[in-house]
Amino acid sequence: MIFFALHFSGAVLFIGKAQNMAKLTKKQRNEIQSAIDYLTRGLSFLRSERIAVCRRKTVATTTLDYVNSQSQAVLYEIDTHIGSEICCFDHALTGLSRLLEAENLHPVEG
Repeated sequence: MIFFALHFSGAVLFIGKAQNMAKLTKKQRNEIQSAIDYLTRGLSFLRSERIAVCRRKTVATTTLDYVNSQSQAVLYEIDTHIGSEICCFDHALTGLSRLLEAENLHPVEG
């Protein structure tokens, strides 16, 4: 099981399958919502049609590889929806959203 550890307002929150969690303050809830908003904006940018996310490799192996004529750097485009570490942002976004959804069932402290 993977847990996300997040630092908000001097407290560390663990997102996972914990059964009993402390109630969030309004400030913590707002900070989590801000993190969700920033993740959403960042993912939208990375996945826009105008952006290509690439990795380097040493040798061009297909005609789809980009080779810089000056530096001879070889790049290939990666899928931002599946099979890359960018998917970790989706998992973080889901975990934070679930945390706020679960917290909405309880009154807010302070």
